[in-house]
Amino acid sequence: MDSCLPSTTLVARRAIGPVRVGDARSRMASMAGTPTVVARVVYSYCVAGGGFVRAVFGERARSRLVLTTASVHTAAVERRRSVADLIERALPVGRGLWRDGLTVYGVRGKRVSFVAVVDRGLAKSPKRLRRYVVLARKG
Repeated sequence: MDSCLPSTTLVARRAIGPVRVGDARSRMASMAGTPTVVARVVYSYCVAGGGFVRAVFGERARSRLVLTTASVHTAAVERRRSVADLIERALPVGRGLWRDGLTVYGVRGKRVSFVAVVDRGLAKSPKRLRRYVVLARKG
């Protein structure tokens, strides 16, 4: 399956559609299809309507962060609560980077630029979390 993920893909606590935190590469490929781009530690899937979903794999060949820039996902966050409310509730992790539990938000100005879900280990380490976000953003 080389087509893009559907724009109806949902952001859940541990997954963005079929792309799940904790999955091995083989399981992810069987569930989400063949990635659009395969890099050393990143699988990238396009999303119908624009944007992408990327999974970053850790030392044990399991995904540790799944990030989306698809406007259908970022706009959904903004519809549920304002960026000001999001920032007030979430913990700052770095410049423009906020964490609320296992969900991470990238904020640029007054817009959410990406949404990511992470494993517990990354959530506890701001330095590692920032590194994984950079890997996901570069693809």
